[in-house]
Order: sequence, then structure tokens, then C-alpha cells
Amino acid sequence: MFSFFRHQKQAPTLEQQLETLQKLGIGLAEGIKVDDLLISFDQASFEAEPYSLLLFVLGIEVEERPFGRRISQDVWNFDTECITGTGSYVPIVQNLASLAGQGERITEIEDFVDLEEGQAWLKYCLDGQPLTWDVEVNDDWADPMVVNYVMGDLEKPNQHFYALDNGQSAILLFLEDGITKELGKILPEPLMRAIPEY
Repeated sequence: MFSFFRHQKQAPTLEQQLETLQKLGIGLAEGIKVDDLLISFDQASFEAEPYSLLLFVLGIEVEERPFGRRISQDVWNFDTECITGTGSYVPIVQNLASLAGQGERITEIEDFVDLEEGQAWLKYCLDGQPLTWDVEVNDDWADPMVVNYVMGDLEKPNQHFYALDNGQSAILLFLEDGITKELGKILPEPLMRAIPEY
């Protein structure tokens, strides 16, 4: 019994987890420090849930003034229950484009949402080409098909959106296919393609 405990693998520290993710191209945003992560959770929490908790925190904003600072540009914690009215889809498109490093490709983003009447649409230009999507209204939930359409516009043959389930949210990443295999080796839960493969 004592031999078993001696050979248990020690959980990586927060700093070691950050270093491993950095090697896979997932890092802190400019100006963000480890102390900014520790505002949300303490060191022990990150070591109790290695990588999964860290990825969640990388996908949010610093929970201290000045607000609005993303912890990482490589991860986004997408709360799918976020539709409150007109303008709700604009930041979704902006965040997806930013995550894919293609913010310049999507312009003139505009939406309309009437929750009471059940009517909504989303418009944007992709590489100068105007696109319009009819949006299904389901209370304050984002339309998953429309979100998939936007992600599909941004995916490349060897780069795709991947997701980790986080209840009503999804931790989203935009990764090269080879990176997903390496990331899958250290994650306790499966990394899934964000767009379902039919």
C-alpha cells in the first residue's frame, strides 16, 4: 500500500501546466500574469484539476478591474445562454474570428433579435462577400446551427474548432489537427470537434 502512494504521479503545478500548454500554442494574452489567474482559483485548485480548470480560466476574463481583459486569446469559454436581444450575436462572431486569428476576414457584422416575436437574423461579410443567416430563437440560447455556420466559414483543412464540455458553456479552441492529439494526452476529458461531423 505504501509503495502505491510513493509511485503516484504528482500533479503538475500551475506553472508547469502553463508551460506545457504554451508549447502547444496556448498561452496567456499580452500583459496577463499568473497572479491574474489566481484571482479566480487558488493554486491548489489548479493542481487538483490539472489542465481542465486551467483551460476554463484561460477562456474567461480577468475577474478584477480593469474588466474586459481576456486571459488568453487562444481559448474562449462560450456561454451559449447569452442571447438577450439585438446585438447578442455580434460578439459571438467577433470572438470566433479572433480565436481563429482571422478577425480581418469578417466585417460588417450585424444582427437582429426579437425574442418575443421569435424572429432573428445574422449578417456579415466574409472576405468581402455578404452572408445572411436566419436564426432560430430559443429563449436566450444561441442558435447552434448558426454558430456552426460561422465556425465553418473560419475552419481550414488542417485547423478546426474544438470544444470541451462545460455545462451550458463550451470551452472553445482553434487548433491544428496534430496539436489535438498532444492535447488529448493530457486532458482528463475528450476534446471534441465543435462542429458535429455528420
